[in-house]
Amino acid sequence: MVSTFRIRQRIPGGVTLRIVYNDGKLFVSFDKEQMDNIKKTWPQPIEINKAWVPLLIKDIGDVNLQMWRESLEKKSNAT
Repeated sequence: MVSTFRIRQRIPGGVTLRIVYNDGKLFVSFDKEQMDNIKKTWPQPIEINKAWVPLLIKDIGDVNLQMWRESLEKKSNAT
C-alpha cells in the first residue's frame, strides 16, 4: 500500500495529496502540513492549492476505472 503512494507523481514542493484505490478500498494521502491544517480546523474543510486539481481529477478517473473493472470482474465471475 505505501508503495502505491510513493510512485504517484508529486507537485514541486513535495505535495502528496493523492487519491488511490487499492484492494477494494479508497485511500487519501496527505503531507505533514496538510495533516496539521486538518487537525487545527477539524471538522472544517481545508484550502488546497488549485494546482492539485488536474492530479486529483486524474486520480478520481483512475479510481473510477479501477472500481468499474473490479465490478465487471465480479459480475463475470458470478455468471
